[in-house]
Amino acid sequence: MTRPHAPLALLLATSALACVTTADTITVCAEGCDHVSVNAAIDAANDGDVIQLAAETYTEEGPIDTDGKAVTIRGVIAEDESGTPLSILDGNGTHRVLVCQSGEDARTILENLVVTNGHDPAGGNGMANLDASHPTLRNCTFTLNGGSAASALLEGGSMASFTRSGGGMSNEAGSSPRLIGCRFIGNKAWTGGGICNEDAHPALIDCIFIENAADGPGGGMYNLGDSRPTLLRCRFERNVAANGAGMNNCGGNTPRLEACVFVGNVSEFDGGGLNNCTGSAPILKNCTFRANEAGRRGGGIHNDSGGPTVLRCTFESNVPDSITYATEDARPRVMTIDPNVTGDQDGDGDY
Repeated sequence: MTRPHAPLALLLATSALACVTTADTITVCAEGCDHVSVNAAIDAANDGDVIQLAAETYTEEGPIDTDGKAVTIRGVIAEDESGTPLSILDGNGTHRVLVCQSGEDARTILENLVVTNGHDPAGGNGMANLDASHPTLRNCTFTLNGGSAASALLEGGSMASFTRSGGGMSNEAGSSPRLIGCRFIGNKAWTGGGICNEDAHPALIDCIFIENAADGPGGGMYNLGDSRPTLLRCRFERNVAANGAGMNNCGGNTPRLEACVFVGNVSEFDGGGLNNCTGSAPILKNCTFRANEAGRRGGGIHNDSGGPTVLRCTFESNVPDSITYATEDARPRVMTIDPNVTGDQDGDGDY
């Protein structure tokens, strides 16, 4: 047998080791960790690294920018069965909390975080995903973002200081984040109190939207332009808006919702649960609309100039009616409603 010359064998072994990359865990906390700043940890990280936070509140001088890196920013959770995130990212009411704007993909992961007190006049107070960024978020709570500015207008203040869109999160320009088990609670904006999607295609699984507010459309979620969000087992509860308190779709978009629940949402005008306009045509499958309220029409759903596809959905106790449509073009394309549906079904533009 011919054996490799010793120096050659050593060189080959060294080359093989050089090809193996190991992920590092970078810790961030007030004392005794690698860094005290999340942004500093990101600057020091390489693709594949984990940035581990503590059960603390982190207030940075500006937005936390993942800078296009495939890193995991991981908080800690309560030791009980709730799995409540205990690591808090706080915008201090002065800036956006998180931003992905460098083409991040699904390997950029945010998990077990509370995102709160963010403010940016352009919107995306809690988080903005821009320029075809596609991060993954798991078990994150977005709460009380955009609150100070939103409250000003809701109480009769000036729109000049009011955040534009996406109280909790805004997704723009082809961005398609994936959200699993996330919560949007008590966020506010001019449009899209919880989330605003503009030409974006997020996927949401087991997410909830509770008590978010928009002075315009979309208390829980606002979809604009060529947006194609997909939602599975999501819940919209007690959100408020001028139109589409649970969700508002405008601009010809085609959201897909399956096994979603809209309950107790209240709109000032149209679409307590869901409002569709300017050619938007969502597909709804096995969804439930219960006890939603509209001041004018469409307690469950109103269709202004967009006709949804409705498959095996349940409507119950919506006020003043279950589904309304303004024109024949806006009539729902398929109508396989649960036989237990209650509410106004007079057949004259209403169901």
